[in-house]
Amino acid sequence: MSTPNTTACYQAAGDILYVKDLKADNQGVSNDWKLSNGSSRWGQCGSTLGAGKWGYCDKDFPEGVKIQFGAYYNSVYYSKTVTT
Repeated sequence: MSTPNTTACYQAAGDILYVKDLKADNQGVSNDWKLSNGSSRWGQCGSTLGAGKWGYCDKDFPEGVKIQFGAYYNSVYYSKTVTT
């Protein structure tokens, strides 16, 4: 999923979260995530690598649960929900 300044992705094989900075503004970007299985597990996969570059975080999520991931733009959370 994308906003005007960030692309956030999730790869089920290996539980990898990706985040790409789309805007050369010297600001970091993050892929914010949370599990939807009743747990309180959540986090951020951040990147300060600069515009046009992908950052990633290698996670270990339980199999078969839903994960919501996405990014904020102008205080609005843009997200997608998938099953691990």
